[in-house]
Amino acid sequence: MKHLALAALAVATLSLTSCAGVGPGAADVRNAAYALGRRDLDKAVEYATKAIQTTGVSRQNETFAYVNRGDAYVFKGQYDLAVADFDRAIILTPDDASAHAGRGAAHLFDKKYDLAADDFTQAIAIDSNIGYLINRGVAYRQSGKYDLAITDYTEAIRRSPNNINALAARGFAYLFIGQFGDALRDDTVLIGLEPTNPDHYSNRCNALTLAGKVEDAIPDCDKALAIRPGDLDTLSRRAYANLKAKRFAAAVSDYNAVLRVRPRSAVALYGRGIGKLNIGDMTGSSNDIAAAKVIDAEITENFDKPFGGAAVYVQFK
Repeated sequence: MKHLALAALAVATLSLTSCAGVGPGAADVRNAAYALGRRDLDKAVEYATKAIQTTGVSRQNETFAYVNRGDAYVFKGQYDLAVADFDRAIILTPDDASAHAGRGAAHLFDKKYDLAADDFTQAIAIDSNIGYLINRGVAYRQSGKYDLAITDYTEAIRRSPNNINALAARGFAYLFIGQFGDALRDDTVLIGLEPTNPDHYSNRCNALTLAGKVEDAIPDCDKALAIRPGDLDTLSRRAYANLKAKRFAAAVSDYNAVLRVRPRSAVALYGRGIGKLNIGDMTGSSNDIAAAKVIDAEITENFDKPFGGAAVYVQFK
């Protein structure tokens, strides 16, 4: 099951990393940065390339141009090109934290988590930007180094107690090591900070279910769905909570809603199969469970684990 707060983080919001000073290439670097801000990625690449090719461009502006073009390539999903540009920026200006962090972001999206963690460590050594700390935590978590991830998130929270991203990320990490009480505390703090954000209620619903408190979990999923009706991830979580509460017909109904939109969801098929088994639909149960195993051969072993999506948090200052 996906942790919704971090799913939101996966849609990374990159603020402008590098703006130029003066001299040759400066105007094109600024235009590249503005194009990045409005997500006109082809224009960002075009302007940054023009700056790089400008005769007499300063080392500073050339560094800015490579970083901005690298940012654009990250957005475009062209991670090898992004890494190449950040490499050039680092050669030009080894102490540019944004270049190290940009390369870390490219590695993070490309699922090269150890490389990402190394890059963010280098960025942190230059600039103590809290976003770099959270990013390194994500890299650690994605590579299964949950204790290191929690240490980074906790430091970020110490420095910024109401940091939504750090709290959400730490809560997710706690789920993976079975510290459900700690996850619940972070989710509850998040609800206090953002009481109309459905993700926080959905996350707490998930944590409560995994902690065995299903009667408390279902109202949180209900609240999330009242704020954002039809949300498929929350429906899947409520279905799972209903299974654990032995409300099998309700679970089947929720899984039906998920499968109408995601017909190849192994989790929903398997969960619906369990629900059908417990309401006497043996044929339907057998068919659903078999279909789930075709999609995910390990669904039986993984069904009760806290599933996570591609959780990436990226913040360029």
